[in-house]
Amino acid sequence: MATSACWRPTRAHVRAIAAGVGLVIVALAKNRPDLVVMGSPLIIIAAWSLVARPVGRPKARRRLAVSSVREGESTYLHFELDDAGGAHELSAVLGDMPYVDARPPGRALTVDAQASPASTARLSFALRSVRWGQHMVGPGLVSATSAWGAYRWGPVLMEELKLVALPAAPVFDAKAPTPHPQGLVGMNRSVRPGDGSEFNTIRPFQVGDRLRRIHWPSSLRSQTLNVTSTFADHDSQVLVMVDATNDIGDSGGLDGTPSTLDMTVRASAAICEHYVHRGERVGMRVIGAANASTQPSATGRTQLRRLLTALAGVRPGGSTEPEDAETRMRVEAGALVLMLSPLISPVTLRRALALGRRGFTLVVIDTMPEELDHGDDNELVRIAWRIRMLQRSVEMTQVAAAGIPVVPWRGPGSLDMVLRDIGRRAAAPRLAHR
Repeated sequence: MATSACWRPTRAHVRAIAAGVGLVIVALAKNRPDLVVMGSPLIIIAAWSLVARPVGRPKARRRLAVSSVREGESTYLHFELDDAGGAHELSAVLGDMPYVDARPPGRALTVDAQASPASTARLSFALRSVRWGQHMVGPGLVSATSAWGAYRWGPVLMEELKLVALPAAPVFDAKAPTPHPQGLVGMNRSVRPGDGSEFNTIRPFQVGDRLRRIHWPSSLRSQTLNVTSTFADHDSQVLVMVDATNDIGDSGGLDGTPSTLDMTVRASAAICEHYVHRGERVGMRVIGAANASTQPSATGRTQLRRLLTALAGVRPGGSTEPEDAETRMRVEAGALVLMLSPLISPVTLRRALALGRRGFTLVVIDTMPEELDHGDDNELVRIAWRIRMLQRSVEMTQVAAAGIPVVPWRGPGSLDMVLRDIGRRAAAPRLAHR
């Protein structure tokens, strides 16, 4: 909230008084009635403005209708002026805000204060966030004027407000079940019999079986009481690892060409939302970022909100954590680890190899955009970029040779084939040393 000392006369008001009085004096001195006619409107308007002079001490407030939105959604920034009796117009202007579109386009707005209640005047800007992240809205200048523009309050500088834009989750769906379900409840079929919904077999009745499980057709044929058994429905732990070491490319926002970090963050949001809605326990680790963070595994809408808020606060680069930091994480046996990375940094691929050696079920998702504009016209830079892409292809081949699948991010169905292969590999017989 901001205040101003008082209403101050404008230069136009002072000029009107001076010109009106000056014309009348000259008319009396030189006997010029025409000058009286010319100066009378100025004197009348100046006197009217003095009579209608505002006497209050207005207080300005600003607030966001919603301080957290999804990428591409809109909200309103409200400027309110209390104790605005006598104000005729309320004006405001906003500063430049990257990745936030304001309406009207010029970021300047003037409204009729007399249309509002006598004690409060309000104007509103429509804001639309075109990129995920934490954006500062403002600063802004607010001012008010009385009738005929005679007195002005302000302009007053209003401080910035934080607008959190959660990443927009692109359409994503995975038909394949999550391998190695270990929890008590969920949507994945367990390999063990238990209380669930998917049919297993028909077996003789045992003490403790529910009566509604009795299979009457087979019981009548065999003259023994039989029941149907089912597979247990379990949930799984899904750990999403987000590589924020680099952000290459110019981000065009939601409607433009994405950078590498844009693709990584949005893909992570889609995967987290998908598995949380399936009832899985989802955790997240942001690696290589200036503000690396860890979100413990949990489920529910509150957990999804935590994950999306953590993604919105990601800042690339600046991490000094050791390369093997992820190998010391507390990850349950059988958890599915999804590493999302543009695979630009060799450190990320070494992390993937370290996790694979520990026996985790790991899938590396390549989030490199198909058409990446790194924004440099220097021929040497382009040559260096092509060399790095060749080295990247060799490193990805080494990771795949180590048994860690690397799949490109293509939206729906990106993980179906690899998850089915992992599930079949887990069910296949293994050699063991005696």
